Amino acid sequence: MFSVRSRLLIIIVGLVCLIALPGTSVLAIDASVTINAVLDYVTVTPVSPSIALGISTFQFSADAFYSNAPPATVTDSANWTSSNTSVATIGLSTGLATIFAEGSTVITATYSGETANTTLQVSAGTTPPPSGGGGGGGGGGGGSIGSTTVLTGYMNNEGLLFTDAVAASQDGQVALYLPEGTTAKNQYGQPLRSISIKENTEPLEPSADCQFVCLAYDIGPGGATFDPPALLTFIYGELQVPEGVAEENLVFATWQDGEWAELEGVTIDPVNNVVTVPISHLSLYTVIARTTPASFVVTDLAVTPAQPYPHETVTISVSITNTGDLTGSFEVTLKIDNEAVGTQIKILNGGSSETARFTIIADAIGEHQVSVGNMLATFFVKKPPAAAAFMVGELKINPASINSGDKVDISVFIENTGDLAGTYPVILYIDDEPLETREVALDGGSSMTLKFSVSADALGKHTVNIDDLQGIFEVQPSSPAAEPQISYLGLNGLGTTPDYDEITNTLVSVRIEYQMNQARTSEPGARLMMTVLLNGELVEEIPLFTLGQMMDDGKTGELNYVPSAGWRAGEYTFKVELYDGENILQDTLSHRLVVTPGAIAKVVSLWTLGAVIGIMTILIMVLLVIIVYCRREMLRNPVRIIRYVKKSF
Repeated sequence: MFSVRSRLLIIIVGLVCLIALPGTSVLAIDASVTINAVLDYVTVTPVSPSIALGISTFQFSADAFYSNAPPATVTDSANWTSSNTSVATIGLSTGLATIFAEGSTVITATYSGETANTTLQVSAGTTPPPSGGGGGGGGGGGGSIGSTTVLTGYMNNEGLLFTDAVAASQDGQVALYLPEGTTAKNQYGQPLRSISIKENTEPLEPSADCQFVCLAYDIGPGGATFDPPALLTFIYGELQVPEGVAEENLVFATWQDGEWAELEGVTIDPVNNVVTVPISHLSLYTVIARTTPASFVVTDLAVTPAQPYPHETVTISVSITNTGDLTGSFEVTLKIDNEAVGTQIKILNGGSSETARFTIIADAIGEHQVSVGNMLATFFVKKPPAAAAFMVGELKINPASINSGDKVDISVFIENTGDLAGTYPVILYIDDEPLETREVALDGGSSMTLKFSVSADALGKHTVNIDDLQGIFEVQPSSPAAEPQISYLGLNGLGTTPDYDEITNTLVSVRIEYQMNQARTSEPGARLMMTVLLNGELVEEIPLFTLGQMMDDGKTGELNYVPSAGWRAGEYTFKVELYDGENILQDTLSHRLVVTPGAIAKVVSLWTLGAVIGIMTILIMVLLVIIVYCRREMLRNPVRIIRYVKKSF
């Protein structure tokens, strides 16, 4: 050991040596010795240990936390005391407790004027592992009163928690939950030994259009990190929530770069008034409410069905969204053709959406405009489908002559000209007596050919009637000695095909096709007449047996028909009747054609067209004669022609 005088001498010699060294100054010495660590608080670990009486000694540890330096273990530098020495005593500078009896004692560590304590419980049972909760505390750098939770007894040397730990504020309004398996480290990458939670005392303002719901709490030490994130919870009071703000819209915020930054992953329990958010670092936290006034937008206008029939229900829906933060009400008004037909009131929390639905009954045929707010849509009420309507035509009898006991095939063409499906009874009459009835079912716009097969024994001619169609067949004796069979001329089929202009879509002509059962030459006196009616009134009669119409087989004829007065709007009926002299053999084979105003074309009759073509042909021939004559004169006397031309000019 050195005496005081010796120590002073050593110091003086050292200073002289330092001054004598090149590049060394006393200022450098002063600068190095003026840096002092500022102590924040001291902690004692483990926190509230409980041990069995059979354990003779138990080691405590003291750690010092500084505001400008890393934490340090000060177990051997602290002064240790026990409040109940009958239960346990503790070494003054070692922190090692000696156990004597059951009971509890408060172990206190004092270091540089700061103290920390914990309670040691000695019992007859086994020693349990450390449990979560607050503890320790004491001392600090000023500010509001806070709570400090020591983590040393919950983690290994790498900062990995081997059990759950919870740090809570002194008022119980804030808690930080660290689940087992979390790695907690301080800003220096060392195991995080404690967590402090205290109310913020600095005057901080909320962001624009926001209000504080809870006090701000400073959770430290700053720079601490958690992997995976810890769960931070705040408890709020319902009276603290601003009027018009839905609790589901509360926001967790942290102080960052001089302003409040909102956090993601917030979970809100409005029943228990708890807000939870995962955090990976410690800082200043609070709960705020955004207070932007309610504002509404209308989107997604839909109309179903888009093309209803009259008296059908139409559903109109629209989405209403409150883009503000405060709860508000919005009046949804439905207008049809600019006339209000329904209103609903929607009350929505900030940021929420709801669908408004209206039902109306389609009425007037045509297009209708739907409007809700600034949204527009349309729907079209369709004309009701036409009921089933049947047309029967093209009666065919084959063969027209049979032997007694043979069969004759009779067929008709049936068409449903309506829009809806329906049934129609077709009755076959032979000699004005009903022979057979068929029920025909057809969808709207569809057609079919219906066939009957009839046996006949009675000799002679027999009439066939189906609806307003009529035909004849003959039954002859089957004996070979009978007179030669007489075959009667008959009409087997009639077809009408309208021809429309591909560009203007207007009606040009109707192609008339007819077929006889045999060549017309078998009955030279026969006449086939087509009667054309417009809306039931006679237009004209056309003879069909003409040389230009008949095909080479002598049985088939074609005619492109155009009314002499041109087409007019209305229903045209084409009826064909077969005559033998003045006697009618077969009649009432008819077809109908509806001509709309838009399908009418300006046409010229064949006679007029022929006259025009004839006149043009004559003019062309005259012109050719003149040209030939002039050319011949030029070849004979060119000088004369030249003089004539010069004289003319």
